[in-house]
Amino acid sequence: MGSLKFDSLPEDVLIQILLYKPKIKQPKKEWRPKKEWNSEMRTLLSISHTNRALRRLALSTPCLWATLTIEIGLLMYYVNGDNDPEKARRVMRARNEGVLNLFRLWIERSGEVPLNYEIDIRENTPAANDLINLFFEQKYRWRSAKVSFSGRPQRIPSSGLKNMPYLQNLSITGLNANFQLETDIDLSESTQLRNLCLKWVNSSLWRTIMDTIHTQQLTELELVLTPDVHTRDISDPYILTSLGSFTNLKRLYIELNRPGYFNSDEVWNGPPVLLPNLRVLILYEDREEILEHLNTPSLVSLFLDIRGDEEHHILNFIRRSSPPLETMHISMYRREGDDFLRILEEVPTVKTLSLAYDLLDRRTNKLHDFWSFLSINDSSMDVLLPELTELYCHIVQYLSTDLIEEVILFSEALLSRRKYSKNFRFYGEFKDFHHCIKNVLCPMVDGPYGSSYVRKLFKIS
Repeated sequence: MGSLKFDSLPEDVLIQILLYKPKIKQPKKEWRPKKEWNSEMRTLLSISHTNRALRRLALSTPCLWATLTIEIGLLMYYVNGDNDPEKARRVMRARNEGVLNLFRLWIERSGEVPLNYEIDIRENTPAANDLINLFFEQKYRWRSAKVSFSGRPQRIPSSGLKNMPYLQNLSITGLNANFQLETDIDLSESTQLRNLCLKWVNSSLWRTIMDTIHTQQLTELELVLTPDVHTRDISDPYILTSLGSFTNLKRLYIELNRPGYFNSDEVWNGPPVLLPNLRVLILYEDREEILEHLNTPSLVSLFLDIRGDEEHHILNFIRRSSPPLETMHISMYRREGDDFLRILEEVPTVKTLSLAYDLLDRRTNKLHDFWSFLSINDSSMDVLLPELTELYCHIVQYLSTDLIEEVILFSEALLSRRKYSKNFRFYGEFKDFHHCIKNVLCPMVDGPYGSSYVRKLFKIS
């Protein structure tokens, strides 16, 4: 059997092999630059200087230079334990200039192939401005572009966001009104656009963006909108009504920053927006009355991080949509036991349930009611959540006045569930409990619970 030649491999396989880098978990120490800082650049440069054969391969394969994740614009950090601010500035200026020069090299060596670049602009430095201008000059080649403005606002290049015919995925973070892009956002040529993510975007820009989107093509939409800088309000009903144009949408993430500024009942009292093909809905830090304006009959995954206290909106939404839910996460400040029970009774198809409790008034909120509901005393009778196989739960200490009773009810519920279904698994967290209680509870847990697990479950970045 002959040896396999690199240049005969498909491009996607070649990229996976030569640009592979393991994720290294950083220790929790005082903030310092990560060792893997812009490591993708170093990796490919090392490959291209290993030997003549690999160098020829790297220089003759533009697709290797068309995938990149970098950050630029960092102003200061400690340098080798030296706290001299001026020295840190000099080092960072040199590093930023180096990143800019390497970015020019990447653009040159990528030829004319479509680009898959992620760029994080940390601060408004001269090198960062030059880099973003160079990147925007190549936007006619963008296939997947993720641009994050982490630092203070800077003006986008005058060419704006338009003329992007190859674009399939676009993610922009930090696009507020100070960018003055009202007339420079044009997605009309982006007929291949499937995924659109707009984070920390001024709500007043949404109409302009919507006017040029090919809505039938979009399958994933992520909106994190901020109040208008002039009115300090999110009050345009178009934010809700426009969602009805995305009839092929599969995944929707909505976060209206500072939800107290948004009152959906005041801005719109029309019929619910129908999203017939939506399968994943994520409402993050929103008020639950938004659900009164949505109808999602195909929904299988629902994530609710709610700051309100009116569960009837959730109940109305589920009854209206009658979705075949399989995965559900609910996180709320205040919850009444009876209302919560009625919600669970309406979702008998749920297989994975995640609960996060942040209860402000422990005199009226008792977790042991939930464990009573969850217990199965007689499997021949109606069972709450009969398909449940995975339960994720963050349990806070002293949720009821009788902790011993609560532990007993919790134990009985888990034992009855495991008896009812051999595939049942419970993932919990008891870090706030006394060690003697932990010794009783921990053997009943199949694995840890944390926000990272839930975010991974719903693929939230």
